[in-house]
Amino acid sequence: MKMLFSVLLSMSALASTSQAADDFVCSNIADVEEYRVGINLSQKTAWFFDNDDTSEMHLTNVQILESHPPQTMMTFEGKDAGRAGTLKLYFNLTHQTVSLYSVNSSGQPNLVGNTTCRRP
Repeated sequence: MKMLFSVLLSMSALASTSQAADDFVCSNIADVEEYRVGINLSQKTAWFFDNDDTSEMHLTNVQILESHPPQTMMTFEGKDAGRAGTLKLYFNLTHQTVSLYSVNSSGQPNLVGNTTCRRP
């Protein structure tokens, strides 16, 4: 009986942990294997890892594009942990693709890269 309770307790802990897991993972940004993005829709956050640093971004805009089929575009923004400036991530939920931009201190966006995403 104690063993069954222990197993059930472990399973409930795993279930609660998986709710906070990323909904999408996007690898190989700019053809760099180590560059990855994770998107957590329930927490409205995204992160970018670039070999050394992890930058966190927050959802700032959701837009429905009037196309066929309609597309849901999400914008995430946050401080670039590795350098001065900010990051802006455009996530197309419909096509499961991302475009990541580094925005310098004068507001000029520079494309870091694009890639497709998958569910982990």
